[in-house]
Amino acid sequence: MRSLRFLITAGLVLVFGAWAQAQVREGEGVEAPGTPEQTSVEQADSKKQPISVHFNVRVDWENHLTDMGDSVANKSAFSGKYINFMLNGNISDNFSYHFRYRFNRVTSFSDFFDAVDWAYLDYDITPNWRVSAGKQMVYIGGFEYDYAPIDVYFWSGANENITCYEMGVSGQYTTNDGRNTFVAQITNSPFSSRSIRFENMYAYNLAWYGNYGFYRSIWSVNMMNYAKGKFVNYIALGNRFNIAPFLAVELDYVNRYYLGQGGFFGDFSLIGNLIFNIKDRANIFVKGGFDYNDSGNDDILVGPAALAAGFGIGRESGYIGAGAEFFPLKRSKDIRLHAYWTTNNRTDNFKSHTVAVGFTWLLRAFERK
Repeated sequence: MRSLRFLITAGLVLVFGAWAQAQVREGEGVEAPGTPEQTSVEQADSKKQPISVHFNVRVDWENHLTDMGDSVANKSAFSGKYINFMLNGNISDNFSYHFRYRFNRVTSFSDFFDAVDWAYLDYDITPNWRVSAGKQMVYIGGFEYDYAPIDVYFWSGANENITCYEMGVSGQYTTNDGRNTFVAQITNSPFSSRSIRFENMYAYNLAWYGNYGFYRSIWSVNMMNYAKGKFVNYIALGNRFNIAPFLAVELDYVNRYYLGQGGFFGDFSLIGNLIFNIKDRANIFVKGGFDYNDSGNDDILVGPAALAAGFGIGRESGYIGAGAEFFPLKRSKDIRLHAYWTTNNRTDNFKSHTVAVGFTWLLRAFERK
């Protein structure tokens, strides 16, 4: 309770501090840099800078039926999934900051940064070039991975068991037409220990974000320490095809490779998502995936963790599900109702079925354009 009171107090200080500053000086992932106006120092000091303070909450009722071969368990409850605090704004025309905190992840003050998804500073060198530093998303390709966790109802085994946010630095270049953004990044490895931070373990990431209307891409190549001096290499290819205004298909392929594992395709994930949009008021989706790990190296425990560490190398797991989202407010997605069902099938005779209904709401506590 003491930590929660501290965090709420800190949030209020940020909000009212920003408001007080406005009296003296007029003023969800990484986006491509915009085109800030170049002004004199005097003009910049007296210009109102954008700021937004948002809270995002999701609550579900879930029913889980688990079949472990020799026993069956059926459990249900209301579940508070996420409580997010988001702060974004500009310090000047070139500097901007981004912060997202998950209240329901904190256990003690020492874990504060573990519950922070991101806290980083952007510097726009030019309209095309940007550098960033702080805790940020680890750039791994794929659309399922790229969604905010609050927007994902069920995951592939690989993406559910990887740490998405780490401390690091990145640089990005966006082409003049805005269609392509290229990112180079160095962060702590997502496979580093949560309790031991100084392990000389890093992730080296290159990513391409493409947007050509009909086709969008989130591709990456990654080289990440899973132990000191040992690397797992990713080729992650995320593809989205906007077939019609009411129909989109997302297809992700992620290949993981370890030196000495033998076959190149010994460890991979394949994820597909079919989305029907109904006049921007509802989405109906069907999603499925397949995780496979036959690397043959018992030293590797970083494939999909549910496959490698959970029930042994040389296994596979599939899942499928369907759901719907409804936005009751016209021209706004600040309130979302959802329902979904999903099931999986693993080679260790562990099967589960989940049915859930719930809602998400966004509180725009403060905004200044």
